[in-house]
This record gives sequence, structure tokens and C-alpha cells, in this order.
Amino acid sequence: MIELYDYILSDDAYKARLLLSFLGLDYTRHKVDMHPGREHLSPEFKASISPLSRLPVIRDGDLCVAGPLACLSYLARRYDESGSWMPESPALQAEILQWMAFAERDMAPIGALRLARFSDDTLPAGPGDDLRAANAAMAVIDDHLAGGAKGPRDWLVGDRPTVADIAVFGTAALAPDAGVAIEDFPELWRWTARLRHLPGFVVIPGIFPVIPELTEGAA
Repeated sequence: MIELYDYILSDDAYKARLLLSFLGLDYTRHKVDMHPGREHLSPEFKASISPLSRLPVIRDGDLCVAGPLACLSYLARRYDESGSWMPESPALQAEILQWMAFAERDMAPIGALRLARFSDDTLPAGPGDDLRAANAAMAVIDDHLAGGAKGPRDWLVGDRPTVADIAVFGTAALAPDAGVAIEDFPELWRWTARLRHLPGFVVIPGIFPVIPELTEGAA
């Protein structure tokens, strides 16, 4: 049985839950007190679960991997019989890894702003450079999906959803929690609606189920 070490408000952990659900996999969930308890930083967590102190953590038999990039890559390669979430094509894999790295690096300010809000409800949303960087990352995604002369793209890589979409969606769709106006990015907004219509989609606080009459224009 797959085990997932998880924190309900973590955008990174949400990415693993999304793929597990899209793949229809059963798993045992272990709740980690990431905030305010910082359990993932404790000596006990590092010794018995993962020395990297990162969520999510997937344990599958003797294998233990931590962080969204590793977890998404492993689950897709190990359990996706269709091969669509992480295609075999080296070119597509390279593009997917670029977007997964983008999600971890360039979209990190969104996570930082969300954490600041969780830490102090009185903190104003989006101070300083983090908000500018968060909006800049969202603009990169929106421009890519717009597609230029070739026209809009449905998905970040290729013609089907991949783990690149999950990695980026898990943070981008929560950007309003960071003070980012997602409606300022129309192609990105339509892309989030497409992903939310996929069979097996699951929610997280801050991302709501699809309401068809409200999303017809975005699909």
C-alpha cells in the first residue's frame, strides 16, 4: 500500500493527492503537522520518514521519495499504464521537467505569500518583491498557454495533461490566497477550468469543485 505523508494546506502535497486520485490509486494518508507544529523539521521526522524535511513524502514498499517533483515523477512512471502523465518521448519529458522546475523555483513566492497569511491573519496580502515575482510567474504561464501565432494551448506540454500541469496547477490555482488576482490571466484561468473537469479531480481548501454553469465560458 502506498503511504502519503501530507499536510492539507500544502500546495506541494496537494499535487501528490491530485495525481494519486487521477490514477485511481488507493493509499494510506499520514497527516503531518507542518504548520504550526513544523513536524517535518523535527529530528524524528528526518530519522524515520525523510531526511529532506520536505512534503509530500511517498513511501511505497522499500522506496521513500520526498518533494513534489520526485513524487509526481515516480507515481507517473510506476503506476500510469497509459503513459500519458509522463510520456516516454525524451523531448516531452524535457519540457515537463522544465515546467516542474519552474513550479518549484519561479512559483515559490506564491507559496511564501500563502505561508505568511497562514502565519498571521493580519498580514496584508502580497507585500514587496514576492508579489511582483508571483505575478511575473503567472504571466509566464499565461503567455505560454496563449501560444502566440500558433494559437492557445490546452495544456502546458503536448496535447494531453501531464504531471507538468499538476505541478503548476497545484500552486497557480491557489494564487488568490497569496493576493494574486487569477482573473488577470485569462488563458491560465481557462486552463485551470479544464484541469478541474478531469475525472478524479480533488479539491483543497481554496480550490472549489467545478460548478458547470459558472465555468462554461472558461472551458
